[in-house]
Amino acid sequence: MKPRTVEEERASIHLELDRMYEGYDGLSEMLDDLLRAHAHELAEKIRAICHGAYDPGAPGVDQVGGMVAADLIDPEVIR
Repeated sequence: MKPRTVEEERASIHLELDRMYEGYDGLSEMLDDLLRAHAHELAEKIRAICHGAYDPGAPGVDQVGGMVAADLIDPEVIR
């Protein structure tokens, strides 16, 4: 089996993304849906951060933005 060219690899990635996001007009629509689904949870976390109710020494977290992102990936990061 010969290796794929850059163009073939790019086309393969685009096909996979099309399959993953089938039914969405675009990435922004998918992100809007995701934010809408988690809006309450995000608002609570942002409120806690703004009021200082977070642990700046949490493992793998060294800044507020990183903490929010880390918590969205792994809910056990911030407790």
